[in-house]
Amino acid sequence: MASTVQANTITDAAGTGAPSFTNGISASGTSTLVNANFSGNITLPTSGGTAANLNYYEELSQAGSIFTFNGSGSNTVSVTLRIYRTGKVVTIKWPTLNFTISNGNVQLTTNLIPSRFRPAEQRQWIFVQFVVGGVGASASPGMVALDTSGNLQFYEDGQANAFPNAALAIQPGDITYIID
Repeated sequence: MASTVQANTITDAAGTGAPSFTNGISASGTSTLVNANFSGNITLPTSGGTAANLNYYEELSQAGSIFTFNGSGSNTVSVTLRIYRTGKVVTIKWPTLNFTISNGNVQLTTNLIPSRFRPAEQRQWIFVQFVVGGVGASASPGMVALDTSGNLQFYEDGQANAFPNAALAIQPGDITYIID
């Protein structure tokens, strides 16, 4: 039997949050679920389409993700990546990455993207903004690639060319993709 709630805040019997629903729930008006745990899928309404189950949501703050510059004068930068997944849609956000470089690329070498967030085949995005040449240099588009092993890589351009000899700042950014 499903529960019906109208314009209420739903909590557990003790009033501390974390209610569990095993037989479904129907809500009308304005209702707020507080720390709810569902044993199955959630189906949200749609306007004109066929409703589908929302069966996965996760936010991951992955500290200690180390990017390494692979070229002469290699160096590393440790950052916190933010990874979000809603259903089959994944977004990865990175902060500014600063390197002193010499003919190479930048790739994630420690704490690769976990398998539950990885695409089934390599993905590439163009127009990620980089500043090559240090302070005062202008931003230019580059490329980021994510392979099936969870390695995130940055390149100077859409042809996967190496960065030239210079100071490099990869601007904060994000990529969004669909996994199978």
